[in-house]
Amino acid sequence: MNWYQWEISNICVSDGLISKGKSKIVLELAEERAINNGAKIIQTYFKSNNPFFFRLFTNNAYKEVNKFICPKSKNEYVVFQKKIKTIK
Repeated sequence: MNWYQWEISNICVSDGLISKGKSKIVLELAEERAINNGAKIIQTYFKSNNPFFFRLFTNNAYKEVNKFICPKSKNEYVVFQKKIKTIK
């Protein structure tokens, strides 16, 4: 990653807490850390067949920017980004 771009690689929340807003709190903490360290863009990727992550990221202003297929696993992944600040 570049200095201006941070990546969220994993968000883990217990099954019993998923629908109680805990995932959003974890995401907000990750975003806060990225912003405090100068991030202009936050990026993540996940398997395209994961409706939970689609909702979590789209509901928090992330935009789908790309898709790719992993050559090894043949799984399709989507890439989401959120612009934090305008890059000048």
